[in-house]
Amino acid sequence: MASCPWLIPFSHFLGNSCILYREGRKRQIVAWEQVRFIQRQVAYIWGKPQGFYLVQLVDGSQIAPGLLIADIEELGDAIEQEMTRLFLPTFLADYEAGKPLVFPGLCITNQYISSSEEKIPWIQVEQFEVSSEKLVISERGSSQARLSLPVQQIPNLCVLLALLEHIGKHV
Repeated sequence: MASCPWLIPFSHFLGNSCILYREGRKRQIVAWEQVRFIQRQVAYIWGKPQGFYLVQLVDGSQIAPGLLIADIEELGDAIEQEMTRLFLPTFLADYEAGKPLVFPGLCITNQYISSSEEKIPWIQVEQFEVSSEKLVISERGSSQARLSLPVQQIPNLCVLLALLEHIGKHV
C-alpha cells in the first residue's frame, strides 16, 4: 500500500534548538543542525496548487508534514527561517570569497547568475520573483524572464532567496 504523507496525522512543536514532532505513532526530536534542507513542494488538489514541505535530515530520513495541516505555511515558514539563519552566513562567506554556489539548475558567482542555458551578469539582473510553483529571474530591458526554475527542484530555496536579496542590495 502506498504511503500518503498528507494523510498521516502530524503534530509539531518548534523550539529554539529543535523540532518536536509526532507523525502517526512516531515521535521524534530533531535538532536544527540535523536538518540538511527544506524543500517546497506542490501538489494539485482539485486542479489547484497546494504547497507543502519536505524536510530532509542529514541521516537521509525525511519529515513530510502533510497538506491537511491547518498551519502548514506557518510551519514551513518557521523551518525556512531557521534554515536561513543556519546556512546563509556560510553561503555569504563563500560568495564573498569568490566561490561558485551551486543550486540545482543555478550557479551563482560574484560576477553572474547562470543556468545551463543562460548567464546574466549581476548588473543586468532586474528582479526575481517566487510563486508557489516557479522562481523567475528577469533581466533589465527584457520583458521576458531569462531564468525560470520550478521551486520544488531547489532545496533550501529560502537560503537562495535571502542570498539573492543580499546580492541585489550590494550590486
